[in-house]
Amino acid sequence: GSLKRLLEEGIIEEGAERDDPDLGTERRRYYLLTPFGIQVARAESRRLDALVRLARQKKLIGLRPA
Repeated sequence: GSLKRLLEEGIIEEGAERDDPDLGTERRRYYLLTPFGIQVARAESRRLDALVRLARQKKLIGLRPA
């Protein structure tokens, strides 16, 4: 379900390269982030960074592991 949703939303695309069929991995698929997917990943990274900074500011987590 998740891969289908990411494909439909244009976040990932199926890669063109495949393993050697003689290796028995012909069913394996490879996916790449699209340019839009990179933007989404960067935005999510910024969101998570802000959340962690806020948690540190509120002393919910420290700079060192507990």
